Amino acid sequence: MAGFRHFRIDRKKAGLRLYELGVQLSRDCPLNDCVLYRNVFQMCRELDEQSDRLTGFPREVVDFTLQQRFLELKRLYDLNHAVREYRRSGAKKEPPVEGATPKPAPVPFKSTDIIEERHRLRGE
Repeated sequence: MAGFRHFRIDRKKAGLRLYELGVQLSRDCPLNDCVLYRNVFQMCRELDEQSDRLTGFPREVVDFTLQQRFLELKRLYDLNHAVREYRRSGAKKEPPVEGATPKPAPVPFKSTDIIEERHRLRGE
């Protein structure tokens, strides 16, 4: 099933709509502000994949970051003029095919990144 697996927002339908648009833009993205949506979508996919590989505090940091990026994706979906025009233009309505786009390479997390994020979240 296509869609994000890890986010703490109780909006499964919204998540699926955002995911479907991201897959469409991954295949065919016009050179306008839709690129912003596509890039944030790719970040969400990478974070979603990494969440399975982590435990404890590092996973909490990744899940928190995923939630922030998801909200940014939702804001772009609702408010960005280029994205709204792309949706209105009758972009391909076929459902996304899992594996149709190449999966991004895993992003290795350094322990210093996690420590810095912990300090940032605590306000230290």
